[in-house]
Amino acid sequence: MELISFLNQHDIEYTASESVARLSFVGIGGQAALAVYPKNRGEMLCLIAYLSSHRIPYKVVGNMSNILPPDGFWGICLVSTCKMRSVYFEEGLAIAECGLPLSLLCRTMLAEGRVPPAELSGIPATVGGAVYQNAGAFGIEIADYLRYADIYDPKQDRVVRVERDALGFSYRRSALSSHGILLSAALACHEGDIKAAEASMTRVLALRRKSQPSAPSLGSVFLRVGETSAAYYIDRAGLKGYSIGGASVSTKHAGFIVNTGNATSRDFRALIAFIEKTVFERFGVALKTEIEIVKEKEGNAWLRFA
Repeated sequence: MELISFLNQHDIEYTASESVARLSFVGIGGQAALAVYPKNRGEMLCLIAYLSSHRIPYKVVGNMSNILPPDGFWGICLVSTCKMRSVYFEEGLAIAECGLPLSLLCRTMLAEGRVPPAELSGIPATVGGAVYQNAGAFGIEIADYLRYADIYDPKQDRVVRVERDALGFSYRRSALSSHGILLSAALACHEGDIKAAEASMTRVLALRRKSQPSAPSLGSVFLRVGETSAAYYIDRAGLKGYSIGGASVSTKHAGFIVNTGNATSRDFRALIAFIEKTVFERFGVALKTEIEIVKEKEGNAWLRFA
């Protein structure tokens, strides 16, 4: 296989026939033909250029904490950013690579004497995934801190620096996918009372543990409806604890669907559809998913070429 030879030649880590469930935050998914783990920007650019020029379908993922993958064979190259975790500081900015977990970024800020965005510290996303979806919690979004992002544009075959206002941020959305692949992001940070910042992070993490399930999940499945949480309608519909296969509406927080141990993507999709149908019939409210659902067609995920 030419791609394997290319990866070996450039010393880029990979695994063949990788279990997607092993990489997925919720522990769901079939097999990916190939999973590749670039360690830095140079390897990522080298890899994406090769995949694009050979028209090999691929998908770039981080922690997969907000993606529901398919059960069957995922006949693509899965590009994981999990090895791209460097961060450095300059002039009131933290410059973080796309694969750095938000939680680790916040801890590193503290260690460097900077005040982190405590509200975001418990979100199980990478920097890249958080920017892509404009992740947020407790009234704060990552867009509030982002200053610019370095993005590889496959159409132009070059890295471009995109300012925050050009990324089209809205509630749990961005226009990042129309620009390309995020390589790193510059987030505002400042020196301050580190003990107070640490205490704030501790409070946020305690609140998350108290209000959210500990079982594997993809976080909040549905977007808010205006100013009302989807969990409000799901709870009022009496769906807490309702299960299909191994997927169950959390009894702790109705906005979460948890993997009770043997859930499949099909279970999750069926439960999501049932929730949507029930809430609409009861309240006339059309819920919309916050998570990304990779659809299947004849056992395969059909993805656009990047």
